[in-house]
Amino acid sequence: MRGPGRGLLLIAALLACAGCKVGPKYERPVIETPTNWHWQQAQTASVVLDDHWWQAFKDPKLDELVAQALQYNQDIQQALARVDEARALARVRKADFYPGLSTTPSFMRSGDSANTFLPGAPAGGISGVRQPHNFFSLPLDVSYEADVWGRVRRSFDAARNRAEASVADYTFVLLTVTSDTAVNYFLLRSLDAEVEVLQNTLKLREESLKLVSSKFKFGAIDALDVARAKTDVSTTEAAIADAKRRREAAVNVLAILCGKPASEFTVAAQPLPAGAPEIPAGLPSALLQRRPDVIRAERTLMAANEEIGVAQAAFFPRLALTGAAGFQSQDLTSLLNWNSTAWNVAANIVQPVFTGGRNKAELEAARARYDQAQAAYRQQVLVAFKDVEDALIDIKFRAEQAKALDEAIASAREVTKLATTRYEQGQVSSLDVVDAQRRQLEVEQQAPQLAGERLLSTIRLIKALGGGW
Repeated sequence: MRGPGRGLLLIAALLACAGCKVGPKYERPVIETPTNWHWQQAQTASVVLDDHWWQAFKDPKLDELVAQALQYNQDIQQALARVDEARALARVRKADFYPGLSTTPSFMRSGDSANTFLPGAPAGGISGVRQPHNFFSLPLDVSYEADVWGRVRRSFDAARNRAEASVADYTFVLLTVTSDTAVNYFLLRSLDAEVEVLQNTLKLREESLKLVSSKFKFGAIDALDVARAKTDVSTTEAAIADAKRRREAAVNVLAILCGKPASEFTVAAQPLPAGAPEIPAGLPSALLQRRPDVIRAERTLMAANEEIGVAQAAFFPRLALTGAAGFQSQDLTSLLNWNSTAWNVAANIVQPVFTGGRNKAELEAARARYDQAQAAYRQQVLVAFKDVEDALIDIKFRAEQAKALDEAIASAREVTKLATTRYEQGQVSSLDVVDAQRRQLEVEQQAPQLAGERLLSTIRLIKALGGGW
């Protein structure tokens, strides 16, 4: 076969391949998943978390703060804008599936040289006159790339996966903001409880100072005991000031999380919640479906896989179809007449012959990006398992620590009671009483801190499990 028939046959063969896609098919990397958690809780909790997981703590103020954070937090607004950007870029790639239409209306007026050779001119071929004329054009140009090797489809799939990765990133920001809000809220409540403990201690030490001062007036004790009592009062006041400072710093952090100016944001003092809800860890494999950072890493890996196919398609010929139709006339009044119509159809094939190694280098770069994304995905899965184990360890040993601390508090209070009684009976010095009170304050001050840490451990477990998303 010769002539145009061979070209048409080649074009038909390329169009028949339009359903093909070069490049690797994506398969999720095989990752060894443990069958159970090493520090799995012994009890099976009945709590099932939804996307409003913070409501499991049954704290209306926490619910209010999280609602403000979800509405006004600027990190969430940025993440949402990134989602809109990624989806728009995916629609840009999707536009390549359709023909491109454009029109370029034009007008030109020109005058021919009187010294040119024109058909119909006198003998000698020179017209001898100028012949200015108009040219009006109203075309409609069409261009379309036949997606023979799947380049367009893979480009769109890569953009779509990156858009899904941005959605997962947005979800991760949501989870981070809500968990940070809960963490700082319970830190605030533990500081409220710590201030309360210190204020109660201050009252006791002020009463002790009055008692010691009264005994000193009657000569029952010397000035050293009074000085010690005053020192204890001042030390407690300093501790209260420091706890209040840390509390206000936590309030300012909450203000940022809630998208409010720190100078206009306040949170009233409130008792620390009694305890945290029990959160079931679930099966380890569930992390692959729930953790937004793991989902984001896999979507990025899928996009990198598609980009390998795009790079491979560059080695094969590209078929472009173009056409134009419209009106052309030297007279504006006859521009839209049927006789003024004009059209053309063309097809061209671009086959890379020599690119100086460009296509090969781009393919190698695409494969290297895939290897990077695969390593990042595997690493993120490992981090996810570690986060859960860390949270389970915290929950288990914080509970044991709380049990021991309760016993220590009861013992310290008994020691203080006995030391005070013996001091009143003259059996021990005031130094023994001061020492007992100091030890009691130390262990009592640890109680609200530990209670807050136990709540934070539960929040860390919720975040490690992907929250309710």
